[in-house]
Amino acid sequence: MSVKTLAEINEASVDDQANVYADKYQEHFDVYMSHSSKAKVQEAMSPYELVALGQQLDQFSSYAQFTESQGNLGSLGTIPQVALDVITASVGASILPLLASIQPMSEEHGIVYYKQIKALQSGGGYNAGGVIASPLSLDNPGNGTLGGARKQATLDTTVDADTTYSGNITTVPLRPYMFEVNVAGIGNGKDDGQGKILGFGFSGTVDYATGAWAINFAANPGAGKAIVAIFDIDVDSRESIDKIQGSLLTKDIRAEVWALGADVGAFANYAFSQRFGRSATDEVAADLTTELTRVLNTNAIVKLLANIPVGATDSWSPTAPDGVSYAEHKLTFIDAIAKSEARLHAQSGASVANRYIAGKSAAAVLRGMPDFQIAPDAATVAVGLYGFYDGVPVIRATGVVGDNDLILLSNTGNYFNAPLAYAPFMPLMVTNTVQSPSNPFRSTTAAGVWAGMTSLNGNLSTKLVLA
Repeated sequence: MSVKTLAEINEASVDDQANVYADKYQEHFDVYMSHSSKAKVQEAMSPYELVALGQQLDQFSSYAQFTESQGNLGSLGTIPQVALDVITASVGASILPLLASIQPMSEEHGIVYYKQIKALQSGGGYNAGGVIASPLSLDNPGNGTLGGARKQATLDTTVDADTTYSGNITTVPLRPYMFEVNVAGIGNGKDDGQGKILGFGFSGTVDYATGAWAINFAANPGAGKAIVAIFDIDVDSRESIDKIQGSLLTKDIRAEVWALGADVGAFANYAFSQRFGRSATDEVAADLTTELTRVLNTNAIVKLLANIPVGATDSWSPTAPDGVSYAEHKLTFIDAIAKSEARLHAQSGASVANRYIAGKSAAAVLRGMPDFQIAPDAATVAVGLYGFYDGVPVIRATGVVGDNDLILLSNTGNYFNAPLAYAPFMPLMVTNTVQSPSNPFRSTTAAGVWAGMTSLNGNLSTKLVLA
């Protein structure tokens, strides 16, 4: 396994890397940023996405150099002249940037990442080594005191007829004048800055350096009363403060090949060019790249569906109850969406769903909602961007998602926290036409992609059945 990809997209310098690629491929970046799926949903491109596109363009350049070193560059025909345009157009037509973290690989077998945050000590609502934030589970907010200098602790519980209690506070040193003790039903006391606790119903001492304390009650306190202390830590004098640790968890991913070919006859090519004024071979190349993009879109959705948590399903019926108009009933659809978003939040901590994937019938229901806006090229899309519901992009996936199913996803653009990862190794390329050895009037054009795709965090998805 190579770890080269860990260094290729560096979080600290990703903005600089994006600027370098933008200068190197300015024309292609301009096209991508104007026509990509992100542009269609009016979302800004993250620097990670721009670096990923630049790397894919670099990958083809490396492939062309390899072919040239083998003395076979001529076999690519005119492909090196148009390859970057083809790659840019394909990436722009893909819905993968809406669904996945794009992480190009420099090796066939690579890794993708998750970022996880842990507490290194007990306190703040965490155990030592406890997970604070992870893309694979619901975040733990703690109790709001991690790193806080003011602490509260139950020192002991009274026993009948016992008037003397002592112990040690481990979070030291303590700040003078900031140590308070409360015993419900008896009284409270504070330190005098010199280590003495002066109170009503009891007195005592506290050692600011060691945390040793002692409480003496003036009378039998009775049983079961909590001795509660509220105190401040002297942060300036403490050897260490609360710490957290971030780490990258990894998942193996292997690139696989998607390849399609198409035959073109010389006579058909001539007839096509005479009728439409352009080469049938070029048309076939465009068809191949379009179909490969759709294949990858479909594959991504299939992987997302397989990773939805068991039981993460809600329902809403498009049929209005008796006595309720359809227009009024449709207003309850908003509540159904909110309920599914609440489930998504409970699973992952994500605040909202910002991607919808709809089956045929579910897409039709959304189409009839007052807040739906259809995408300009929706008529040409079977598996792709269909429109927007209340500003959220809707991907129609007829025949891939159940007809009545609406999949809700959260993909906030966080490079380390996405429902899916797509890792191109060799970007989309189209071969020069190859003449058939048995029929000189027939030639073949092929297109291929070599990339890895894997689901990451199923907790970022849930299902709403509209039936």
